[in-house]
Amino acid sequence: MDRPELKNFELQKKLDNDGFVIINDFLKNDAIERAYDFFELLFDPRNTSDPHYWNSVWNLPVNQKEVLSKKLNQIVNPQIEKYFYKFSIQAITIMVKLEGNNICEPHRDYSILDESKQEYYNAWIPLEDINEANAPLFFLPKSHLRFNEILPILSKWPYEKYDDE
Repeated sequence: MDRPELKNFELQKKLDNDGFVIINDFLKNDAIERAYDFFELLFDPRNTSDPHYWNSVWNLPVNQKEVLSKKLNQIVNPQIEKYFYKFSIQAITIMVKLEGNNICEPHRDYSILDESKQEYYNAWIPLEDINEANAPLFFLPKSHLRFNEILPILSKWPYEKYDDE
């Protein structure tokens, strides 16, 4: 099975063991500013039917989604090349938790590729400083070992029993 690999053996070991790694200062300030500037051109919080989120996948026309993904790829790809072997970026999206929304229920992102042929990773790159007040990201260590079945898009979330954990 094809899968991306980290160039740093210790980080790869941690990823394999825990299911996630944290790479501090992954993007430099100038790259974050370029990504944010481009995002601001497209972001309109009034253009969403969801009162909690704005997502480039749901809220942008196809041509704008593709332009956004390509522009962000140009910004992010050089950094990913520093850390990974054997990778390709399928899509880059932006999700914004709208004002007043400080929670996202525990979940596993849906499969976007044929996971019987290709393993993939999601990356979360915040474009602002994260703290307890603005909904940081939490991981359930080793959950990749517990929840490793394919979860096709729009499948019912089967893991409510793990919400407290």
